[in-house]
Amino acid sequence: MPHVDGFTFVNDLLKTGCKVPFLAMFTACDDPARLAEARALGFTLFNKSDLRPLLEWLHNVETQLDTRRQLTSRGELLRRRLPDFS
Repeated sequence: MPHVDGFTFVNDLLKTGCKVPFLAMFTACDDPARLAEARALGFTLFNKSDLRPLLEWLHNVETQLDTRRQLTSRGELLRRRLPDFS
């Protein structure tokens, strides 16, 4: 992503009031501080070398999703972040 990393993007998204119940991140990172930051934001981390854990996680998440949940529109998120947005 230009001009922002994934951590910053998700942190900013959460600050707008977005409630993301499930976050996953592929990573090859081995920096304990960055991995701790990702976990603190709520990410489940997956190594790029093995897709099986991710597929199992996706199956589990799919069974937990509330399909009746109403999603917030992009416009509403922008209005929360940028009060002058119209």
